[in-house]
Amino acid sequence: MIRTAKTKAAAHSRAKTPTARRTAVAAASGAQIAPAGVAEPAAIPIECGRQASEQAVSPHAPAVAPPAKVVKRPSGKLGALVALLQADAGTTIEAMMEATGWQTHSVRGAISGSLKKKLGFEVLSEKTKAGRIYRIASAAKEPQS
Repeated sequence: MIRTAKTKAAAHSRAKTPTARRTAVAAASGAQIAPAGVAEPAAIPIECGRQASEQAVSPHAPAVAPPAKVVKRPSGKLGALVALLQADAGTTIEAMMEATGWQTHSVRGAISGSLKKKLGFEVLSEKTKAGRIYRIASAAKEPQS
């Protein structure tokens, strides 16, 4: 059947609701329509088989460095450990236990896990006549990726 402007107008006038009118007009013109409330998809341009990631990056674009991570100094009980360990004379496990209220294994775990692994401090330990002395050898290293 051939659709004309007259049949499109007739279909438009018979429909009672806006959605029904849109459906009737589209049907009269032979177009496919999306269900009510669904937007029609936009056309996606394809350029000669190039990937979208290839198109977005220009070989002449300046390189942008990622933002540097800021090493946050700990506060609270870990901050107290860092302060004790940064002293020139260093500190003992007993002094760290007294400052934090932790047990021996908790102090050692904090040194190994939080201070060495997470914050990147280099904690040295040396055995003396007075007992084992711990100290921070250097400031925090660059964050590990």
